[in-house]
Amino acid sequence: MDVLHGIYGLVQSSLGLKAASNETIIHRQKICNMCNKLTESKSKKFKKYLHRCSVCGCFLYAKITIKTEKCPIDKWKPEPKGK
Repeated sequence: MDVLHGIYGLVQSSLGLKAASNETIIHRQKICNMCNKLTESKSKKFKKYLHRCSVCGCFLYAKITIKTEKCPIDKWKPEPKGK
């Protein structure tokens, strides 16, 4: 189930479906960048896209750009409806 959710999230992010606002994305990114659960990518070319959350295993770039996603340890919530 988690793998399917991840694949679905990557597709949504790639197509811009359910996209969060830029303000929300920046806010989430700041929180994730300071989190001790962040697993940084070793890739120099795609570094920004391959950081992962060690709790849920999601690629952060995809997760933070989808408005309906939430942090698995409740550091940030889904974007409110209508935003």
